[in-house]
Amino acid sequence: MRSQSEVPKVVIAAVLLFLPLGVALSFAQVPAPPPLPAATADQLVQFDPPNDALLEDAQSLRVGEEYRGFDLCRGTVATEGRPGRLNPSDSTCGDPLNPSATVRGGNPPYHFQLDTMGGFPPMGMWVDLNGVLRGKPTGKRGATFKVCAVDLSERSSCKDVTVPDPVDPAAARAKSGGNGGKLLLATAGGLAVAGAAVYAGSAMADLAAMSTGTTASSRNCIVSVMGHGCDCSGSVTGLSGWTGPTASSGESCVYGTPCAANLSCNNGRCEGSGGRCPF
Repeated sequence: MRSQSEVPKVVIAAVLLFLPLGVALSFAQVPAPPPLPAATADQLVQFDPPNDALLEDAQSLRVGEEYRGFDLCRGTVATEGRPGRLNPSDSTCGDPLNPSATVRGGNPPYHFQLDTMGGFPPMGMWVDLNGVLRGKPTGKRGATFKVCAVDLSERSSCKDVTVPDPVDPAAARAKSGGNGGKLLLATAGGLAVAGAAVYAGSAMADLAAMSTGTTASSRNCIVSVMGHGCDCSGSVTGLSGWTGPTASSGESCVYGTPCAANLSCNNGRCEGSGGRCPF
């Protein structure tokens, strides 16, 4: 008679005897699954943040004021919603209504999210799922933070997005003497002043001082993000008798600091006749 300890061994041997050889061997060794194939170049998500275009829109970013929004998917200022019409900036990035100029590859459409431990936008601002930077900046400092573009297969590309320092209207008014660069139309001492932005002190004092100042530029242009077309006003010698500071070529032009004569303020930067908006 077999002992009780020998019975399980006999049963296992009988089972293995009547099983096919391949199945019996599989009890002894289960092969590891093959490795997943590496993603090809067109399967990888590539995100190129439009930081230069975002910098060019810096004058629209103002402390305490609602920002008009910047579309990281299309690389341009966010489109404004119109009643009864679809708004590209409110649709999913990479779909037929909203083709992306900054994200390619992978399995579109895409959504956006902040990278873990990659920092945050300026206080009061955020990036929504469609990649639109929105909000009302509450501080005077910009920020650099990582934003990830993610496709339907959860592949992602995370890059640094830089938001410039917002313009502080209060500081601009203090620098300008209180009138905030408002347009003054008047005549003083026989000098006709029309369309000139006067940035300091009382109106009459400024108008009197203009007769002894220098010539500065009043030309201001809004340049499209893609570099095509300019919407300009003013003249490169439009400020006669200017007594305040001026900005040179390549420097920022802001309230209280227009470009020097023969320069154009193109999206907040002084440029010459060969710049983005020739004259």
